[in-house]
Amino acid sequence: MSIALWLIPVLVPCLLGMLGFRCLYGREYRKCFSAEEIFLNGFCVLIGLAEAAHLGAVVLNRSVTWMAAALWGLTAFLCFLSLALMIREGRKKDKKSRISVKQEDASKSTVQLLWGCLALSLVFQVIMIMTGGESYREGDMTIETVQTFLSDNAVYQTNPLTGRAYEGGIPLRLEILCLPSLYSSTAILTGEDVNALLAVFRVVVLLGSYLAFSSLAKVLFQNDKTGRIVMLILVSLLIWCGDYMISMDGFQLLHCGYRGTAVRNGILVPFTLSMCLQKKWKGAVVAILAETCIVWTLYGLGACLLITVVMVLFHLTAAHREGRRCRNS
Repeated sequence: MSIALWLIPVLVPCLLGMLGFRCLYGREYRKCFSAEEIFLNGFCVLIGLAEAAHLGAVVLNRSVTWMAAALWGLTAFLCFLSLALMIREGRKKDKKSRISVKQEDASKSTVQLLWGCLALSLVFQVIMIMTGGESYREGDMTIETVQTFLSDNAVYQTNPLTGRAYEGGIPLRLEILCLPSLYSSTAILTGEDVNALLAVFRVVVLLGSYLAFSSLAKVLFQNDKTGRIVMLILVSLLIWCGDYMISMDGFQLLHCGYRGTAVRNGILVPFTLSMCLQKKWKGAVVAILAETCIVWTLYGLGACLLITVVMVLFHLTAAHREGRRCRNS
């Protein structure tokens, strides 16, 4: 398994995330966003780039090879731009911008024990994914679609169920989903087998889910490191407990994490909630757009948008009550 196959979904989102937040929030973004949030934002940006390349191939009737060249050419340019900006600005970190709070709520040995339990659970989950053979395919055609893309060197020309050309076409909302194109383009770039490629993406999605919930935990337990660890352990237990039915998030993360629903529920939903709780609405919009590109929802009216709308209404209501309270006092 090539090193590039691991570097693409791990290193590329970090570079894209730094560039994305810099464009949205300026050069001071490092003071406002954690490493987890930078990676998650970059993961969403990568999905957006895949969507752009995918739509280009569909509209212009280009090959998968052309699509892969467009995707990774643009990605490489943006990554080099991100590196150039990082080198230019230097690696100065404003230590005063992050409040360091000593944890007195638990002994050091207890914290180490909790981290050990979390790490052990995560290691076993990664081992299960990497040694579990092929992914669970029921109710999903992602693997067959990717294999069809690669064999035809074309996008949505052959029905993966029948092996014949589409006669009446496919629904537009399904045609614009870009995950099969992202996987196909990665397979062309690395030359890896589809099953090996998707196994790596399943691991990355699982780790991304932990990062998303870690970001959320930092918001909910700002001054309580033990609370954050306990929350992540509970998330890990829920993943294990949900490993019994295809509709459960735990099952999807462990057995078919490459699916759009697994990415949405495991990464985008907690990331959106974290952004909304911090009133970082631009980050929430990025997650909404990413969900639109990977899941067959009502043209983007999915879970991330619903969460954002509810949180906006909540903040507006709270601000209105606070203003009325100040006027009455």
